[in-house]
Amino acid sequence: MSEPRFASPTAPNWVHDVGYANEKLHAGILARLIWRSHGDAQRDLINGLWQAATGCTLPTGPVKIDKPVLEQSLPGPRRSRVRLDLLISFRLCEQNYRLGLELKVDSPPDDHQLKLESDGMALEYPKDKRALVLLCLGAGQVGESQQPSSVCRWSLETLLAHQDQIFAALPNDCVVAGWLESLAIERDRQRQVLQHTPGISAEYRNRTFESYWLGGLKQALEAPVMPGISPWRVELDVNGPFINARGSWRRRQDGSSRTDIFLELHWECLYVKACARQGADSVIDPRPATASVTAELESTLSRLMPAGTVKRARYRRGDHNALLKLQLPRQLGLVEYRRILSAVAQEWDAVTGRHGFLRTPHGAA
Repeated sequence: MSEPRFASPTAPNWVHDVGYANEKLHAGILARLIWRSHGDAQRDLINGLWQAATGCTLPTGPVKIDKPVLEQSLPGPRRSRVRLDLLISFRLCEQNYRLGLELKVDSPPDDHQLKLESDGMALEYPKDKRALVLLCLGAGQVGESQQPSSVCRWSLETLLAHQDQIFAALPNDCVVAGWLESLAIERDRQRQVLQHTPGISAEYRNRTFESYWLGGLKQALEAPVMPGISPWRVELDVNGPFINARGSWRRRQDGSSRTDIFLELHWECLYVKACARQGADSVIDPRPATASVTAELESTLSRLMPAGTVKRARYRRGDHNALLKLQLPRQLGLVEYRRILSAVAQEWDAVTGRHGFLRTPHGAA
């Protein structure tokens, strides 16, 4: 399939002007696309979406499509209700089908929400063939999820792979055409984020530039594996996106207190962080328990980095506290980032181990 025939990532587009991050907008346009199309083109589109969600093609025969429902209410636990962003219902060969979509643009996927929606569809439509899709269209694409195995995850690329079917379904609809253009613009912005184009960050929403850049960095760090600090996980936190080096977590137990030390990659910074607890729940200052390992890590990492790069971090009371901060400008590029972090990985086990910090699963209680 050919590349989308659209404007450049900096060109005006009505969806980006109105608010690309609005999840209801995307759900509404998808509903419009399904409901206003007809005939073979409508069936081809439904079949393409169902196959993308389930891996199965629909049987031959006429399809009767109900009007798509926005914010479909589904049963939840203890008489509560959950809301699904979009529900597409159709009937084929005496069988009812339900295709549910949960949309995320720049917000992170919510595994608990997806489980409630999946369970709700099963309770509401026990005899129907069902599929639930997590559709991520912005920074949410780089946010990671442990969604139920029954949930299929789509990205921008999934929809753009069906652009010919979408155009055929509503060939003269300017709303849908502008929406497809907005998806291509967003896809190209995600691709360009690693190209260091001056001033390009001004074209991005909020923290999407940082999120896409960290997503690209995470891909570059994944292979080959760095023993001691891999694997990596992108977190879309309210305070900003970051990459957790999940394999870097080390723990020391001192009587009733326990201290964890680990690595996090933020925007142009690598942090050595720690958290400490007394007993079951009481959060305590980790600095006394980490003073010696912090000093050795500071000395060791300073030898690996340019002068002045490694600094002590300012203490801020909280669950996780930064001990050291390493400045890593993104202009270094992915190859240099990987070289630096590979060098850190080679020292991490030995230094933390000398101070009694042992491997532990990420975030273990």
